[in-house]
Amino acid sequence: MRAYWGWALLLAVVLEFLLLTFWRNCAGPYLSPVLFYLASWLVALFATRSYQQTGWYGAASTRTTRRFLLVVPLLALGAFIPRLARVFARSPLVVSASDVIPSINIYVERLLHGQPVYSYFTELGYTLYPTYLPALWLPFVVPEVLGFDYRWLAAGVLAVALLVFYCWPVVKQPSRWAELLLKLVLPFVMLQGVLKMDVGLFGYSVESLIIGYYLCLAASLYRRSSWQRAAPLVLCLLSRFSLVLWVPLWLALIWQQEGRTSALRLSAGVALGVLLLYVLPFLSHDWQALALGQQTYLRAAQSDWQQLLPGTQQPWPLYQGLGFAAYFYQYAPGTLLHRIELIRLVQAGSCLLVVLAAAVYWFRYRPALDYRLFALVVLKVYLATFYAFVQVPYSYLVTLVIFMSLPLLALAKLMPAALATADVAPPPAAPKRRRIRLTPRPVRLLR
Repeated sequence: MRAYWGWALLLAVVLEFLLLTFWRNCAGPYLSPVLFYLASWLVALFATRSYQQTGWYGAASTRTTRRFLLVVPLLALGAFIPRLARVFARSPLVVSASDVIPSINIYVERLLHGQPVYSYFTELGYTLYPTYLPALWLPFVVPEVLGFDYRWLAAGVLAVALLVFYCWPVVKQPSRWAELLLKLVLPFVMLQGVLKMDVGLFGYSVESLIIGYYLCLAASLYRRSSWQRAAPLVLCLLSRFSLVLWVPLWLALIWQQEGRTSALRLSAGVALGVLLLYVLPFLSHDWQALALGQQTYLRAAQSDWQQLLPGTQQPWPLYQGLGFAAYFYQYAPGTLLHRIELIRLVQAGSCLLVVLAAAVYWFRYRPALDYRLFALVVLKVYLATFYAFVQVPYSYLVTLVIFMSLPLLALAKLMPAALATADVAPPPAAPKRRRIRLTPRPVRLLR
C-alpha cells in the first residue's frame, strides 16, 4: 500500500485541477466549492502520507545526466507562446473588462514621473485608492520603460519559475522515465487547461507573476542561505498580505530545527526587505495607506456582490463554484456590508486556526516528517483556506491553489521501483582497521 500514496497524490492533484477548470461548478455553486476545498486537503494529506511511507526526493538528488529532458518543458513553452499571443490580442486592456492592469499602469506612471503612488486617482472614471503592494506592480516598470506588454512579463516570470524551481529539480531526480516525463508535462497541461477555460489569468490579470513568486518560495524552503529564503518571502508578502499568518510558523520551525540564529537572520532579512521596498519609499509618506487600501477592497467587494445575473438575480463572481462566499451571501444575516465583514472575519479566523492547529500538531506530537516538508504542506492548506473564504473568488485568484500542488508532487516518489534507489543515504564508511605490528617492540631493561 505504501507505494501507492504517490499515485493517490497525483490523482488528487488532477482532481483539484479538473474542479477548477473543466469540472468547475459541476455540482452547483454550493457543493462545488466544498469539493474543491476537500481536493486541496486530499493533496496535502496524500503528500504527507507519501513522504512518510516512501520517502521523498530531497536536496540530495543530484543526478544530472538527464539535463537534455529540459527540452520537453521548453518545447511545451514554445507551443504555448503563440496561443498566449492570440489571447493577448483578443483581450484588450480596457477598464470595462478589468481594471487590474490599467491600475498598475497608473502606479508605474506615477513612480516614473516622481508623483506619490499611494494617493487617490480618477483616471479610470471613478475615484479609487491604490490597493496593490509594491511587489505586485513595481516589476512592471521594466515593460513600461522598454515598451512591451505587461502581461508578457507576468507570464515570463511564471515560465522561469516553472523551469528553474520545478522542472530543473525534477530532472535531477533518480526516478523512472515515465515518472519523470509525467511530472515535466503535467504543469503545462494545467496551463493549457486554465487558458482554455478562463483567459483571465493571462489576459486580464498579472496573477501569473504571483504564482511565480510562490513557486520560488516553495523552493526556498530547502535553502540554507538566509537571503535565498528571505527574498521570495518578501516578494510574497509584498504582493498580497495573504501569507502573513503562516510566516510565524515557518520561523518557529526554523528556530527549533536550525537554532535561534537562523530564525533571527531570516526575520531580519524579511524586515529589511519590507522596510526598503515598502515602508521607506511608500508607506512613510502616508501611514494610513494600508487602512485606506483595505477600505477600498471592502467597497470593491460590495460592488462585486451587487453584480447580479439577469436570470437568477445572483452575483456571478460568487456563484462560480470556487469559494464559500455564496453561502454568506445567501444565508448570513445582516446587510450586504455585514455579510462581507463576516466572511472576512471567518477567513482570518480559519487561516489562524490552520496555523495554530499545525503548530500544536508539530510541537506536541512530533510527526515523522522533515520540518521543511511540513511547512510546505501547511502552506498548501493555508492558501486553500484563504482563497476558499476570499470575499470575491475570481478564478484567476484561486489558480494559485492548484499550482501550489506542484511542489508537493515534485518531491513525491510515484514509481515503486525507484523507491529502493532514490534519495537513499550513502552507506556508512567501513571503520578503519588498526594495523597490527608484526615485529616485536624492543624490550628495555629497568635499571
